[in-house]
Amino acid sequence: MGITILEIAKEAGYSKSTVHRALTSSSRINDKTRQEILQIAKKYKYEPNLSARCLCGAKTKILGVVIPDIGNSFYANALKGIDEVAEDKGYSVLIFTPHMNEKKQKEIVRKIQNYGVEGILISPMLKNGRSLISDLKSEGIPYVGFHQTNIDDMPFVQSGSEIGAFKMTDYLINLGHRRIAHVTIDQPVDLGIAQKLEGYRRAFQKNGIPVDEKLIISRSKLYGFDSGYEATKELLRTANPPTAIFALCDRIAVGIVRAIKDSGLNVPEDISVGGYDNEVFSEVIDPPLTTVSTSVYEIGKSVTELLIGIIENKITDKVKIIIEPTLVIRNSCQKIG
Repeated sequence: MGITILEIAKEAGYSKSTVHRALTSSSRINDKTRQEILQIAKKYKYEPNLSARCLCGAKTKILGVVIPDIGNSFYANALKGIDEVAEDKGYSVLIFTPHMNEKKQKEIVRKIQNYGVEGILISPMLKNGRSLISDLKSEGIPYVGFHQTNIDDMPFVQSGSEIGAFKMTDYLINLGHRRIAHVTIDQPVDLGIAQKLEGYRRAFQKNGIPVDEKLIISRSKLYGFDSGYEATKELLRTANPPTAIFALCDRIAVGIVRAIKDSGLNVPEDISVGGYDNEVFSEVIDPPLTTVSTSVYEIGKSVTELLIGIIENKITDKVKIIIEPTLVIRNSCQKIG
């Protein structure tokens, strides 16, 4: 069992209340005393009793992160930024994953209370995410949305999916393409899917080109290789196939490239391919994939700074930040006409 506050007090020669103030970052203690106590706590690897701290109303300095899937590379990269800022500011991070399940999402509030979480970073990608927000609000727990979370009355940091999709589609149009397919998926809980489709349509509208609805294809609920492969095979069987394909994400784009090659065609000589997310593998596939980078690490840093600012009463406005995505041009797209 680890050292207790009472044992630290005995070794340091201070009262238990003084040690408690030092360990909870109270302003009612001078820096010299605080540093002496913190050195002893560090020496014995003191770990606070969270339950006791919650009951006495002390600050736990714990942040919660609600994400749908820890295996998704987007969230893995966002967590790097989140953890870096949290550690720098003296906070710890707990991760909660409802996996797009509303029942599990409801259980998160109970867990947040048990752990004494002081604020929540939330990216559930659920259209019914308002229920979680309502629960957090009723409990007085600060929250900030990020990535696909976009609820009017909450602060958030977004990745700008509509803007990124517009940039990719507009780029393909400027290369001379007019028959540009969009391979997406049937996953209505993901707000980013609708936002990317809006960006795709806006690019056509901006250039005065009608959208061929038959080139918007969704034949799966999964974000994977097979979704891109099967959709592309279907597109290539049509009488007038596309000259370019914009994929919902890089994983789908890999399936698209494979389907094109398996059909005896080449990328980009016969069909150009654009992805989204700029995943690590996107620059090593053949050919290297033109894609959209969402600056995920920066989103993680920005949203954590925003939440901590709210917790510490340094930010009171409903701040809304969009970190604009950038087009990463590689070798999978080619000019035509």
